[in-house]
Amino acid sequence: MKKQLLEKQQDVTPCFSNEEVYWLLEHIGHPDPSIRDSLIYSTIARGISSDLFTEEQYQLMAVVSMDKHLVGHQSNKRLPATLVRSFSALLNTLLVYADATSDSRYYQLLSTEQRQYFFDCSLTFLKQEQDFTDHSPEYGWVHAFAHGADFLAQTVAHPLFPKENISSAFDLLLQILKTLPHAFAAGEERRLATPVYIALQQEKISSEELAHWLDQVDFPTDADTGNVLDYDRFRCFKNFLAAIYFQLESSDQMSNAVKTALMERLKNYF
Repeated sequence: MKKQLLEKQQDVTPCFSNEEVYWLLEHIGHPDPSIRDSLIYSTIARGISSDLFTEEQYQLMAVVSMDKHLVGHQSNKRLPATLVRSFSALLNTLLVYADATSDSRYYQLLSTEQRQYFFDCSLTFLKQEQDFTDHSPEYGWVHAFAHGADFLAQTVAHPLFPKENISSAFDLLLQILKTLPHAFAAGEERRLATPVYIALQQEKISSEELAHWLDQVDFPTDADTGNVLDYDRFRCFKNFLAAIYFQLESSDQMSNAVKTALMERLKNYF
């Protein structure tokens, strides 16, 4: 099967059998990064983004992801089980993206129930995940929180994601940063910032609402507690805010209220 799929990577417009799709899903958390990243994930990503799978195969991926609840796979265990959860979060990201993209072959193919499942999972995945591994010498990039951030950002960007769920998403992101067991080491906090500025760009929240949220955030610092871990958490929080700042600034979507709220937190950033 690996040989078949590797050969298809060389084709301009390959077709895939259902057997091959099943194999991709069964091995989505393969422990070998050269297979997991360069073959399995790249094939799924290319297949969905380039409309190479049939509509039935797209549905097959959605059904398997849901029925097996892949993002919750052995949620009480760490590596190598984390790989299934982390890369299933990326699979779900692709499925939601295609459902929301009007020129995709798979536009609005998800049912209301399926769509709600993915919306809910994008929140519960980050709430439940406990493995903060970024890179493993044995398994390569694990990055569950970065991939979970991508998943949440894509659901927030979906036109049908409920605006009333935005506050829950923001509260979850803040809770993650407040309870980190150690500082992120590979920029995950910057990925976690993506759902925030996506919400503003997609008009799920207003600049006034974002500024109010930033003003109301209560984040403990080492100056308050004398705790080194609180210093690391606050440092990640400032990186999180800086990512929001630079993204909004570069896209010319920074209101005075949001800029003031961010700068108040970032005045000692450098």
